[in-house]
Amino acid sequence: MVGGKFIWSNNQYPPTLERLDRCLITKDWENMSPMVFIQKLPRDLSDHNPLIVSSAITPQLRNFSFKFETSWLKHREFLDKVRDVWARPCRAESALDKIQIKLKRFKQYFKWWGFNVQGENRKIRKSLHEELVELELEEEETPLPLHKIQRKVEI
Repeated sequence: MVGGKFIWSNNQYPPTLERLDRCLITKDWENMSPMVFIQKLPRDLSDHNPLIVSSAITPQLRNFSFKFETSWLKHREFLDKVRDVWARPCRAESALDKIQIKLKRFKQYFKWWGFNVQGENRKIRKSLHEELVELELEEEETPLPLHKIQRKVEI
């Protein structure tokens, strides 16, 4: 297992740390994937760390697909951008064609917008994720002081 020694915490002070969960594989599967390992991810919400079994084969990169994020609805610029994109003139033979063109424009614009403008949120999440990993690793070595426990709860 990479990423730490323990996968469960009672989230108390001082913490009880245990290695409860296991992954089982057959010998045949291990022979097919000799580089298999288990990666421990940080405990975001649960008292158990999620585990990922990996065969060390790099997955193929996927195309960046469009996903509407409900958090966009709270962004101060979102509704104005929607109005701007929707109001652009459009030539189409039917009302249905016109709606399809406008939806396609919406998707193209917000695919870029979500990736770039909301990229700051991804950076913040990544930073918090890394800080949580560091705190969990530190917790495995020695009990965390109260301010670090509070920071873990904040994250």
